[in-house]
Amino acid sequence: MKLGASAVQYKVKLDQAITCYQKALQIDPNYAGAHNSLGAPLFAQGKLDQAITFFQKVLQIDLNYTKLPKIELFGIKLPIGLAFEQIIPSKTTSFYADVHTNLGLALSAQGKPDQAIASYRKALQIDPNHANAHNNLGNALSAQGKLEDAIASYRKALQIDPNFAGAHCALGFALSNQGKLDEAIAELEIAVHLEPTNALFRKNLEIIRNNKKGFWGRLFGG
Repeated sequence: MKLGASAVQYKVKLDQAITCYQKALQIDPNYAGAHNSLGAPLFAQGKLDQAITFFQKVLQIDLNYTKLPKIELFGIKLPIGLAFEQIIPSKTTSFYADVHTNLGLALSAQGKPDQAIASYRKALQIDPNHANAHNNLGNALSAQGKLEDAIASYRKALQIDPNFAGAHCALGFALSNQGKLDEAIAELEIAVHLEPTNALFRKNLEIIRNNKKGFWGRLFGG
């Protein structure tokens, strides 16, 4: 399959990021930030076993010895070079929570939902205000059919970050699966308002609106 220009550029950036972090680990095998950062592009390439190995390695390293990179792991803003900053206690907490969240994502993609949920819960023990961890936990619980628990997780994510469009979308779908179509539509409308160019949000909103029309049509024989 021939890749488009943007796909090729994205692949090149991933490859460059991997090379960069590998070089950092050659210099310092205990550089926790590089282990974590290396896991991100590997995850994006679908190399889940390798990504999980690097995320797990981070949790075995004393962060007081290391430095943190200025990156957004699943933003996905992957830098070509490394930028460093001295570790700060509050960032240490956030960093550990990020690692557990990233590990959970990789485990979930690997088809290990229970382990993924355990990782998300660990992230939330470290940082109860980690909106992404709450949202990802909701996704994992929803996939297991635990809608009430999933909805509670999505709502918690939105208490922390009311403008979290993805959480509004996920909450909307969970509510629709409970038959609460009006509430679901309201959440999807918020998601679309927050990210009007997001085609997936618009499509999901259209689906639920059509489901509502179909429900009333069936109810009245239309």
